[in-house]
Amino acid sequence: MSESSFGATTANETVNEAVNITGNASNAGEVGLQIILIFIIVLLVSAIVVYYFKFYKKGDEKESTDFGKALSGGLGMSGLGGRRKFKLTFKVSDENKKAINDAFLLLQKESGDIEFSNKIPSTVTIPNLDEGRYNIKIVKDGYTAINQTLNLKTDMNFDALLNTDKGKSYTEAKGLFKGITEGMFVVEIFVRTPSGIPLNNAKILIGSQKSRQEVNTNSEGMCTLTVPKGEYLLSAEKDLCESQMRHITINRNEKVVINLIPTAKITPEQRNKLQLAYSMVLNAYNEIHSGYERTIPKYFVKVAEKVVMEIEKQAENVNFNSKEGYEKVMNDYIRAAEISMKILANGMLENRNILLYAKLSQYEKEIEPQALPDVEKISISDAYRILSEVDNVLIYEIRNISTYPVAVLWRAAKHLLNEPNDASAHIGGIFLKAAEFMLKNEELRRRLKITIL
Repeated sequence: MSESSFGATTANETVNEAVNITGNASNAGEVGLQIILIFIIVLLVSAIVVYYFKFYKKGDEKESTDFGKALSGGLGMSGLGGRRKFKLTFKVSDENKKAINDAFLLLQKESGDIEFSNKIPSTVTIPNLDEGRYNIKIVKDGYTAINQTLNLKTDMNFDALLNTDKGKSYTEAKGLFKGITEGMFVVEIFVRTPSGIPLNNAKILIGSQKSRQEVNTNSEGMCTLTVPKGEYLLSAEKDLCESQMRHITINRNEKVVINLIPTAKITPEQRNKLQLAYSMVLNAYNEIHSGYERTIPKYFVKVAEKVVMEIEKQAENVNFNSKEGYEKVMNDYIRAAEISMKILANGMLENRNILLYAKLSQYEKEIEPQALPDVEKISISDAYRILSEVDNVLIYEIRNISTYPVAVLWRAAKHLLNEPNDASAHIGGIFLKAAEFMLKNEELRRRLKITIL
């Protein structure tokens, strides 16, 4: 009995141990599977990270580095690697401290890379320069050239004192200049709006691995650069305009025209006011009896159209320091249009003017008057001079011609010149030139040779 019990107990224990071993083996298998899955996930994550840094990150860094090499300084960055940039200001004068313009400056790194090579005004600042040694050459006909090395570690001023060299011949000076500029090409850059208005003070950046320069356009929207042969990234920036960037290849002297699109436009409110002012003149023209000879009124309409076109043109003139300044000037132009066109419309409709058209209609055939020639912007002093000249002509001609139509234009111009701003003077100049044109144009003058009823 006891042996049977013992045997049973032993059998049970053996079964339990087998179950435990099987369970442990099962648990061990699950743990091993988990470890394998974790290992696979780690491998996938590692592969993704390695792929990102190898391709995407490397590509980004290369793109940034290439762009930085071209225009890192010109774009106002402190360097992709965080290196500090410095500026070097040149002041060029003679031994009597008199400023000298148009000296040729060559600023070259010790490595041979050219940072700047161009004619400069008496004072100029070259920004965004790396720390290091630079070779400076300054040449001007009739003066002893400067050839000096400078170690740039901070922002610096360089006072270039050019001594008069009376003994140096023109040929020697020309040879020295040619030696410095050997292998260099002149690039003339013209910056305009799409309608052809020059943009002054536009910032021009041109860069390659061996040359990097920054200059501003003059009042004619033009600047000149001297660069070696090569591939360049050219950038043009101007406040209130869309920036533009392009790649250019220089292997000869070049002229480059850049059209910048203004972002500042005439506002809907301003455009509505301008349209209402122009409509006053059109409505006055339409009120004149259709049977009347309307050559002179039609000429008045052309003058009004000229004013509108000039204001539209000025809406693209973004040579202002700020958006606020731009809006103020455009408001001045709109006000000038409102004032002048009201005078023009009233002048067309006054009774004695209507009678003049009626008298002309008895024997004159209506013609299409010539368009008013383009009018350059004039100063206030010139405007007053022309105003006085037209006034004298009106007084002298009063017995020979009907001066009233001319006087309408004269009156509008005089009213505008009492407004203390350049926009009114500009529009006033259009009316003065229109009055001059009326007195000198054969067809229009013939229609003025009539006695007022």
